[in-house]
Amino acid sequence: MGILQRGFTTETSFSNVNAKNGFFANAHGLEVRTSSIDYDSSSRDVDLPYHKVNHFKITNNTSLDLGNHTFHLDLGYQNNNREEHSEPIPHGYMPTPPDSKERAFNKNTYTLNVKDVFKPNAKHDVVVGLNMEYQDNNIGGWGGFLIPEYTRFTVGAFGYDQFEINKNLHLQAGIRYDFGVVDTHSYFDWYPSTRNNDDNTTSNIYLQRSQDKTLNFGSTSASVGLSYLRNKTTYKINIGKSFRMPLSNELASDGGVNYHMYRYEKGNLDLDPEASYQLDMEVDYSAKKFSVALSPFVNFFDNYIYLNPTSSYYETLQIYEYTQAKVFRVGGELSASSTVLKNVTLNASAEYVYSRQTSGPKKNFTLPFSPPLSGRLSANYQFKDLLFFNSPQLSAELKVAGAQNEIVPPEQITAGYQVLNMAFVSKLNTSKNSLPIEMRLKLNNVFHTKYFDHTSFYRLIDVPEAGRNISLSLTIPF
Repeated sequence: MGILQRGFTTETSFSNVNAKNGFFANAHGLEVRTSSIDYDSSSRDVDLPYHKVNHFKITNNTSLDLGNHTFHLDLGYQNNNREEHSEPIPHGYMPTPPDSKERAFNKNTYTLNVKDVFKPNAKHDVVVGLNMEYQDNNIGGWGGFLIPEYTRFTVGAFGYDQFEINKNLHLQAGIRYDFGVVDTHSYFDWYPSTRNNDDNTTSNIYLQRSQDKTLNFGSTSASVGLSYLRNKTTYKINIGKSFRMPLSNELASDGGVNYHMYRYEKGNLDLDPEASYQLDMEVDYSAKKFSVALSPFVNFFDNYIYLNPTSSYYETLQIYEYTQAKVFRVGGELSASSTVLKNVTLNASAEYVYSRQTSGPKKNFTLPFSPPLSGRLSANYQFKDLLFFNSPQLSAELKVAGAQNEIVPPEQITAGYQVLNMAFVSKLNTSKNSLPIEMRLKLNNVFHTKYFDHTSFYRLIDVPEAGRNISLSLTIPF
């Protein structure tokens, strides 16, 4: 809902998404043979263990045109409420819990973005602005945590200018400063554990899993680039420095098993902000019936943050630790499109990224979860309108991925694969006085190919990607 007037617009949106999904009981660490739940009674019920999520969001976007200046104001609030439930059984020193709520996670996020777009003269397009965000994360349950309670505040100010050197040549330049504060809170087990003392005695103590700590981060980012148009070809080149604060899970994850990813994650409070220096280019040729684009890049990270797999295990799950290393990356994407017949369009694309750690314990290795060389080839056929089908279109896409032999031990090598997907898309005219319904029918993995995605967390437990499946979606405007 909103207001639209001359020189002023404001729009407010609301959304609420609720979901309940089950976990694999064995991957969750439960012994199915001793459980009172009949897991085989139905293939469609959702028994313990499971998790449920409710995400509520309100956003407001406002624009005010004052002639030479146009102001944009974006406000937002999000609440993410998530719970994990499991059978309350004793484990180690932990007695039988009082209920099934193993973990609770409630995060409130408040955002403010404001910017001013103006033209000081005919040659310049300038944007200046400010971004602010505040997060408040609370936890509960008897099963520890993935991320402890924390608050996070970030603020960033930026300026951007596009300068027209001549009709076909433009210079873009921008600068930004970011500052952030992360405040993590301490957490102790709710039950005592027995520990051996140096004098051969024992003590019952409540183990501390996280600590109170305040971390401050700040840095400047900048970029400069050129774009040049010659006939039907556009050339672009950019060079810049970027900055990223460590996320809360990268800093403070510890004390809990991530059942979604089938691994045990440990954060690192000593992480520094991530800094990257990048050079990227793009050449784009576009004609009436044919287009092709090439976009290579190269960048170097002083302290790239990543999740490092170790050879240690916790309760049968592999331990991953957030760490940093100097990293060199180079890669790019090549894409092409052609209209071979009036109603037939062909598209092709390929992408590849080469990564190499140049410091740290995994020096000369790639990065974990690095994607292999991959490509897509698709064909689209546009039919004439038929009955109540408006602009019906049939498409087929072949996805090809090479083998990934570049791994970080103890990762496993993943074989290449080829998968064919098909789709039928159309608008449905149900009546003259209503907007058309958008229909999308998909047939994925047509040949029921068994394959593994190297970047998927299911790869860790040797679960292949989905076999042949059909989906139908309808978008009904009102």
